[in-house]
Amino acid sequence: MQSRVIIQPERCLDCNYQSTETRCRCCASAPTGDVKRAAHRRAKMRLLTALLLARLEAYTPPRHQQRSTALHAKRPFVHVPYGQEAPTDVKTLACDGRVKGATLDLSHWTDNTTPNDLYADTSTEIALNLAQSDKYAEYDDATVVNNHFDVDGVLSAWAATDPESALPHFQLLCDAAACGDFGEWPSDEGVKLCYAVAALETDEDDGGYASALSKLPSIVENLDAYEDLWGPGFASVCDDYDDMADGFGSVEDGAGDVALVMEPPGRRARAPAVDRQLREAGITPTRLLRASFFCGAWMYEYELVGHGWVKRLRDRRFAPPIDVDAVVSKLGKPWAPGGRAGLCKACRTAEAVPQEPQAMLDLLLDADLGAS
Repeated sequence: MQSRVIIQPERCLDCNYQSTETRCRCCASAPTGDVKRAAHRRAKMRLLTALLLARLEAYTPPRHQQRSTALHAKRPFVHVPYGQEAPTDVKTLACDGRVKGATLDLSHWTDNTTPNDLYADTSTEIALNLAQSDKYAEYDDATVVNNHFDVDGVLSAWAATDPESALPHFQLLCDAAACGDFGEWPSDEGVKLCYAVAALETDEDDGGYASALSKLPSIVENLDAYEDLWGPGFASVCDDYDDMADGFGSVEDGAGDVALVMEPPGRRARAPAVDRQLREAGITPTRLLRASFFCGAWMYEYELVGHGWVKRLRDRRFAPPIDVDAVVSKLGKPWAPGGRAGLCKACRTAEAVPQEPQAMLDLLLDADLGAS
């Protein structure tokens, strides 16, 4: 026997007509139950909406506390010849090179006064950190200055003058700056951009800044299209790396903090190629001994690792300075101050010597107190 479902009739609020239908036939109003259910649904929705708004309000800081960065700042650039002072009628940001009288340092140069919360190992990363900061709104209309043209200088100036365009390329710009200032090979694209920027230097009074800053947005967005700028330099450093990878040169974990670089025949390996070899070997030295075999004897150059000239470091290993006079005095002739490593050079042999690389490493460890 089937059970029966009894539907209880409900009364219309308007005419008191009793019906089991969803709407009253005589006045088309909703019966009492439907009205109650609709009212309950509306009350429930109001409660949920109120709870949602309360939660949003709890997670949204007051307007005066909301984060505002320097991302949208558009700043002018002025090239200040080396040794001259920054403009005094405006606030100034000194990118890379230290410019006397500048209001705020964005520099990794020795004796810089760059704020700790912005500091990084390259000036480019420092300028990009400014773009993300909410503490320096008073510099949104400052003038950017620099006193020399190089890769880190140009990229940091671009990051400071046009942060909104530069910031999306944070890692690429940092890689290129590290290649330019430290001779590193963090990425292929970074090395390419480094050589592209270096190729923009001119004999103009500003070193090429005006042209470089106008071209950078397109170069960074379409790097492959500018092979005419980076192609020759990138091919050369790839040749050095390939020769070393094929056994015509090498890097070795020599002794102490000194890595031994066996140069390819007849030439000095470019710094990025050496850096890539060191990275792949997992070697993190503070010094390099470069050895070249020449007519049955050896020529040597002794130098700091690429970032070794920077005294204030955040991410890289600090390299104690080399006491060049003490090392040269200890090793004797034909060792003399000098080399081809720019700011990282220490000393070199002026003529070929008979000592094998391992024997020379032992002598250096005894002569250079910072190498062990």
